Amino acid sequence: MCLIQGPARYFKALWNWHALITNIFFILTFIFWIAAYWDAKKNDQVDLERKYWNQLDSVLISEGTFAVAVVMAFFRLMFFCRLNYYMGPVQISLGKMCADLAKYITIFVIIMISFTCAMCRFYQYYDGMVQEDSYGIKTQQISSFVNFQKTLKTFFWGLLGMAPLESADVIISNLPGPKENTSIINTHDFTENMGYVCFAFYEMLTMTMLMNMLIATMSSTFQRVLDNLNTEWTFGKTDFYLEYMMQSTLPPPFNLIPTQLGFNLIKQVASFSSTDAQEDQRANDYNALISQLVQRYFREKDTVTTTSEIEELRQEVNELKLACKDLIDIITSR
Repeated sequence: MCLIQGPARYFKALWNWHALITNIFFILTFIFWIAAYWDAKKNDQVDLERKYWNQLDSVLISEGTFAVAVVMAFFRLMFFCRLNYYMGPVQISLGKMCADLAKYITIFVIIMISFTCAMCRFYQYYDGMVQEDSYGIKTQQISSFVNFQKTLKTFFWGLLGMAPLESADVIISNLPGPKENTSIINTHDFTENMGYVCFAFYEMLTMTMLMNMLIATMSSTFQRVLDNLNTEWTFGKTDFYLEYMMQSTLPPPFNLIPTQLGFNLIKQVASFSSTDAQEDQRANDYNALISQLVQRYFREKDTVTTTSEIEELRQEVNELKLACKDLIDIITSR
């Protein structure tokens, strides 16, 4: 389909990107399975326990790629929800909400990196320190802000409200006391308080402001889809039909069954030698078709809007007539 439609047109559809990435992960899974087989056969370590495996063992990598591929493969079921009258608008809303989320990701990343660079520099000295009180209870410095990676992870989960409150605590190792076998407990209260202020300001900025703005934007997007429920669903369903009309195979898993169209496609791809003029003509035809669909979409939308305005006007006129009639009855009775 990429050869027939051309890469520019084929990759305009996000679901085609989804299919490509899914296939890549499945192919990588098979490649690492084969690599693991040859590795075990070469080194004769078939019965080696998993705990001795290297972190980049072929089996471990294949399990990771296979997990991602399975998730994406089952997520493909969302593509067929567009055919349902009730699930179709929900699927369309989900796609539009993902676009809203992408707009906010840049702001979230900038805020997270700015706080991360400051906090990891602020707490890196206290990494690994352990403090023991007079009762012999030991307390170790929490590793939430001791380096860049852990600080970024803490702020990410803090964005979802899952970071521990004691993340900003400062623990200092015991200092030697004036006498033998004695120690002094020192505290850096100013550093700890500044850490809590920064952490609290981050939570208010992201959770209270940005997260609520994102939720409001998503709610507005969902409401716009519901306001044009019939049109949005019809447009999405038509786009679904057009995509499958161009396919030469049945939907998965029936695409494993050979069809006559599939053999014709293989012959067409094998002898594929179209000119630039033919590619331009196909692109123009496709653009013309999409343009007609979009124009029909807006015509129906304007028609619905005009009809609703006329109905509201008629209702107001009827209410005015009833009010005048009541007024006349009151004047006559007097």
